[in-house]
Amino acid sequence: MYISGENFGTDVSKIRVFIGDRELKVVGANGKQIYCWVPGQTSTGQVRVVIDAGSGKTVEHTFPDQFNYIRSTNVGTLVGNVDQNGNSGIIDGDFETARFEYPAWVTFEPGSNVLFVTELDRAVRKVDLGARTVSTLVTNGQAAFAKMQTTTLSPDTDTLFLVDDNGNRSTPNKVAIAYTLRSENYRRVHALLWDVGAYGVAPHPTHNGLFYTVTNGTPIKKAVPDAVTGELVPKELYRIGGNLSTLIFFHPSGNYAYVMAHTRIYKSMYNWDTRELQPAIIFAGDGAAGDVDAIGTSARMGRAIRAYL
Repeated sequence: MYISGENFGTDVSKIRVFIGDRELKVVGANGKQIYCWVPGQTSTGQVRVVIDAGSGKTVEHTFPDQFNYIRSTNVGTLVGNVDQNGNSGIIDGDFETARFEYPAWVTFEPGSNVLFVTELDRAVRKVDLGARTVSTLVTNGQAAFAKMQTTTLSPDTDTLFLVDDNGNRSTPNKVAIAYTLRSENYRRVHALLWDVGAYGVAPHPTHNGLFYTVTNGTPIKKAVPDAVTGELVPKELYRIGGNLSTLIFFHPSGNYAYVMAHTRIYKSMYNWDTRELQPAIIFAGDGAAGDVDAIGTSARMGRAIRAYL
């Protein structure tokens, strides 16, 4: 923010600027203009300038007009490009040369400043924001994948779960969930659970139990160990109904999860004793598509795909 006036002086150590009760960082001053940084999340307030005049005296002025910050959204290309004919593909390399074919899902790992991008039905790519490089980690042919959909990191971020909508709607004999490990540089894929296909998976933040969604009848399931073999097998908890490509996300507290079901968002409470999700209730939307800001079932959305927790 720039403040214009007279007799400001040039010693920034003697100039203080406030918006309401929040003090700004004064960067520079030339006597007739003050240049200062506005703190994040500062939206409105009265602007006040306080200048040390020496001998223990200060000069203060509060502007009558209130400061109002108008937020704007800017969208640009982070990485990826097309050729002269508008075509692209799965091409690794630096940010200037890398390309994507169908980037449909992104998982962010803040510790390593990395994005895991799922190329729908094709591959999982790693976007290193620090090194500004793109590499392919997993392709559809590994672990007998058919239609890779989404990725999810474990709470300790050491395991990347891979979800496959394998298209087998009758017999649960194909890999639905697999995983790859940070310790193996996410290069090896291990089958974890067989089912009729999955669309989204969510590990519990505390107990690490795996919950996932399936299209057929839209059941919410949990991966549980088989009593004999110890291998993870499906356990259906409840159904939402219909044939929806749903996604599931836990609140960081682990007390509940959101299920994104196209034009509706469901909320499912977590039972800490049984370590299972209870039948969900509608949290927002009612099945009618649209774009309406409102409370609960009065809200409308075209297709909910992500919960902001």
